[in-house]
Order: sequence, then C-alpha cells, then structure tokens
Amino acid sequence: MYMGTHVHYVVNLDSGESVTVMQPKLEAMPEINTPIFIHWNPIDCLAIAT
Repeated sequence: MYMGTHVHYVVNLDSGESVTVMQPKLEAMPEINTPIFIHWNPIDCLAIAT
C-alpha cells in the first residue's frame, strides 16, 4: 500500500529523453500517452554537469 503525498511519473520528451516528474495525489492522473506540459520555477532548478 502506498500512502505518499505525490505520484512519480516518467515523461518521455519529444527529443527522446525522459524526465521523472511528481504530481500531488489530489490531482487527476493523466491517461497514458496524453500530451502534457511540464514546467518548474528557475529557483527550483539544479544543473548537474556530466
């Protein structure tokens, strides 16, 4: 049983890369293959060099 406050998704980007995102459980879950828009505040970003 999962009792967390968020659901994590792996989102496949048009570029072929993937991003893991989280969404509050209170919001409706999108259907598989539904186009979505992801965004974040610049203050929440952390660039990691490889």
